[in-house]
Parts: sequence; C-alpha cells; structure tokens
Amino acid sequence: MHQPIEHCYWVVPGRFLAGEYPRTRNEAASVEKINALIQAGVTTFIDLTRSCRKR
Repeated sequence: MHQPIEHCYWVVPGRFLAGEYPRTRNEAASVEKINALIQAGVTTFIDLTRSCRKR
C-alpha cells in the first residue's frame, strides 16, 4: 500500500497509519506532509509524543 510520507507505515491498510509527527520547523515541508496524509485519507491525528521540558 502507498506510503504517503517517509517514516510511516499502515498498521491496518487504508484505515490506520502510524508514523512520525508531520510538523517540522520548515512551514512548506510541514504543509506538504500534512497534505500528503490528508490525500491518503487521514482524517484524525493523535500525537503520542511526550514533552521534554527541563525542570
């Protein structure tokens, strides 16, 4: 099945995609990644990353 962006994979083909956080410091690259995910049918994003703040 088509891989819409690098560093992602279909857990359930066509239904559940897992991969890297699509946002980067480069605005144009971020928009490109998010649009590719939307074109692949992604409708919901769930961020499972943890904030690494210094205390």
